[in-house]
Amino acid sequence: MHPMTQLSFVELYRKYYNQILYHTSISKHSLRKPIAISKTYYTPKMIQKIKRIDDENLEGYENTSFFRYGPMRLAHKIYDSEFLLEMETSYKYMKKMDISKCFYNIYTHSIVWAIHDKNYAKNNTGINDLFGNFFDKKMQNSNHNETNGILVGPEVSRIFAEIILQKFDVNLALNIESNCSLKIGSDIDFYRYMDDILVFQIKLKIWI
Repeated sequence: MHPMTQLSFVELYRKYYNQILYHTSISKHSLRKPIAISKTYYTPKMIQKIKRIDDENLEGYENTSFFRYGPMRLAHKIYDSEFLLEMETSYKYMKKMDISKCFYNIYTHSIVWAIHDKNYAKNNTGINDLFGNFFDKKMQNSNHNETNGILVGPEVSRIFAEIILQKFDVNLALNIESNCSLKIGSDIDFYRYMDDILVFQIKLKIWI
């Protein structure tokens, strides 16, 4: 991403940080999402003065991004976590899958659909200060005005995708319970780290 384009996202964070935090908090199935604004940063010299440091907590404090992320900041932390141990104890089967070419296939207008709905998006396309429209336009501008696909790499792209994917989480959970006769949290559960999904099941049943 061009440095000038990066600077343009400062306005997005300044104006809409509360909306970002809200719309990335609706899914209980997301393992990496903005959970707060970062406030503390330890320099190496400061770290040396601390006698005992928990690695996972240090990662949260040593955050140079605008937002603090959780509950799993780094993907590899999942596989030696108490969370995974608990899930493996509760469920007999685990399946890992991913959303193929996730960022390349994101349609930027879908941010408004995720936040509101398609009819609302169609009726409010001209409202530039609407959070979804504003974010949509910024992402287009960062990628040569393309609406198909978003840039891979920038943290703001992950936030953009996370808002959309949280809506996916909610819809998927509803679909499983209504169409597959399975209860989320007992028969089956799933968790998503960006575009990677872990599915846990009591009985091996094809549902997706």
